[in-house]
Amino acid sequence: MKHLYLVRHAKSVWTDSGLSDYDRPLTHRGKSDSKMMGTTLKSEWGIALDKVLCSPARRARATARRLTKGLGYERDQIVMEEIIYSGTEQDLLNLISRQENTCQSVMVIGHNPTLTDLVQILISEQVPEMDTCSVYGLTLDIGAWGAVSGSCARKLFFESPKHPHGGA
Repeated sequence: MKHLYLVRHAKSVWTDSGLSDYDRPLTHRGKSDSKMMGTTLKSEWGIALDKVLCSPARRARATARRLTKGLGYERDQIVMEEIIYSGTEQDLLNLISRQENTCQSVMVIGHNPTLTDLVQILISEQVPEMDTCSVYGLTLDIGAWGAVSGSCARKLFFESPKHPHGGA
């Protein structure tokens, strides 16, 4: 059995037309939400991570730093993966399938709509679009990451700053 945590980046700035999508920073709310979510994941769910994979977009990196600090995960161990920014849900499945089997729990920090679509594939049910800084915790009924596929997961929890403790 493996655990997968899918995190949508926190709220980011849209008003600076001089910035590319890739370079958008977090808003004040995004910064506080990501810090709060790390604390919530630790206190409510007792999450211990073996690996964190993150989009290299500025808003995702900032979310990862704040969220994982609350989980006691070292910032320098976060792995940046370009495919999380630019890829499809199938690309993310392929990335997840390549993780070392010694890892029991993996977190992916990225973007919508890809993350919501990935959750739907993994648990084979419609889910609402993930809010900014929301987290799906999934248990995968697999022994090896290479076996990850559609319908192999069940939802453990959904946490969101907008809907704490299971709003979806």
